Amino acid sequence: MKKYIKYIIIIFCLIMLDQGTKLVVVNYYDGDVVFASDTDNNGDIISNYSTFSIYPIVNDSTRQELMQKSLNSSKNINLLIFVDVAKIIVFAFAFNLVLYWIFRNLSKYKIKKHAGLMSSILCLNVAAAICGGIIDRIFWGGTLDFMCITWKSTELMGEQSIATYNYFIFDFKDVYLWISGALFALFIILFVIDYFKLSKAEKKELDKHFVNRIKSVFRLKSKKGID
Repeated sequence: MKKYIKYIIIIFCLIMLDQGTKLVVVNYYDGDVVFASDTDNNGDIISNYSTFSIYPIVNDSTRQELMQKSLNSSKNINLLIFVDVAKIIVFAFAFNLVLYWIFRNLSKYKIKKHAGLMSSILCLNVAAAICGGIIDRIFWGGTLDFMCITWKSTELMGEQSIATYNYFIFDFKDVYLWISGALFALFIILFVIDYFKLSKAEKKELDKHFVNRIKSVFRLKSKKGID
């Protein structure tokens, strides 16, 4: 357990950075949080700001869908939210577990030097899942984004040109996922490079080891067992 303490601390710090910043932003605007489903307010807000702005906007599309589902099926909205959060927890846990399992079974020879890279990916993924999938949905009613990039475009309506404002909102949780994706792509590239540097004997043993692990998951392991 001690060897995982540093990773727990890193994940905790990432969560505090995301949620702490949101609390500061919301407090700065005196709790005036705008919901993305309220398009009129969104239009008023973003039209008054420059290309980049800070404003708390809750992406509540999932909550709106659950509320509509609750009305149509007479199911309790809190139960639907609980199930939705539970699905995210299960998916995030399974996804990161698979990543960790694959890495552990490939981390042999020269490949093991990328352990720090994979650890960073897992920490970023877990922090993002906790922030966006659990905390935001429970306490904010949806993903609370606060960094807004706005751009103006023109649409032709008959003979008139009408200015419209488009925006893209994100938070630190999204940044974590972007960085994680970039690091994972880098990991794949480095893994492929290192794999082709292995000798034929090392490749054969590594391939055999990984195939046997796959078989063991699906209970297809041979009677002889695996190394």
